Amino acid sequence: MKKTEIKEIGKHRYHLTQMGVRVGTRTWIHVARLLGPTLGTLAGSLIGAKQSIKVTDLDWKALIVSFVDSAKPEDLEAIVSALEAHTTVSIQAETSTGGITYLPPQAMTAQNIGGADEHFAGRYSDFLQWLIASLSLNYSDFLAELGISLASRNPTT
Repeated sequence: MKKTEIKEIGKHRYHLTQMGVRVGTRTWIHVARLLGPTLGTLAGSLIGAKQSIKVTDLDWKALIVSFVDSAKPEDLEAIVSALEAHTTVSIQAETSTGGITYLPPQAMTAQNIGGADEHFAGRYSDFLQWLIASLSLNYSDFLAELGISLASRNPTT
């Protein structure tokens, strides 16, 4: 049975549904191609560390160069396309009394939503939160086996 989750991000509620195994596996290949080399660079910086490494201790330049050198736009496009097909959006609206309500969920690909490209235009933080929540819903059990967590963290810590 596919799991579903509702995530509030910005002024919207995202209704996320897991992908089936066929689409999920094809999508995972794109995720691995997109992030694999960068994760390899990160792992290389962690090998031999005698204590916990703080985010500020990472070689961000090497990580960014690794990502830019290996990332292919078609992989990100395939990931976003697969995930948006499994997302509906409830847009926040104001009631006549000044309260807040959410409109009924619509497919992210619906014409008035415009897909992830239009919906998240100028809202990259919301886009990344949606992307991480969607990937976590689909792959958290597999990633946990590898010792990787996509659990949200407070960005100020």
